[in-house]
Amino acid sequence: MSRPRLFKFHDARATEEIVESFTPLIKKYAFCLNNDDAKQELTLFLIETIQALPGRMLSAPAQSAYANILSYIKKSMRHEYILLSKRDVRRQDHETEYDDEFEYEDQRDTPDQVLSYDSLREEVSKLTEQQQKVIWFKYQGYSDVEIGEKLGITRQAVNRLRNRAADIITERLADSQH
Repeated sequence: MSRPRLFKFHDARATEEIVESFTPLIKKYAFCLNNDDAKQELTLFLIETIQALPGRMLSAPAQSAYANILSYIKKSMRHEYILLSKRDVRRQDHETEYDDEFEYEDQRDTPDQVLSYDSLREEVSKLTEQQQKVIWFKYQGYSDVEIGEKLGITRQAVNRLRNRAADIITERLADSQH
């Protein structure tokens, strides 16, 4: 990475160069987080950090500014990694508590629930074949990345299909209750 371009932070190519230079660190943290979205979240955080660098760093002499900026970015990335890992731990703890609570509840279905299951099954059958597959794989516990690999589409496409299917089902069920 050339140092002069580093100081043109609002230049797209310079930002790309900086992101490329931090890609190994991003990959390392994403691997440690073991989260499908970690790499994208960290990359986005890096770009936002570059755009929001404090002015005092930019006004320093070129050599020290370069070292200070790299140090600042590395520390910021580490801090974000720690925040993401804490968030994931809290999420896992919450899911565990939620699962534990469910073990003690009465699992029998009420007549209203049976009707809503039938309605839900009917609405899912009206979705496109691709949307049905995404919903089925998600129900089976596959991640968006795994579903994408099975269907030959991107993780983002899986996310869009799942969200669109959920919106359609929600709208149809809400309309049928009114």
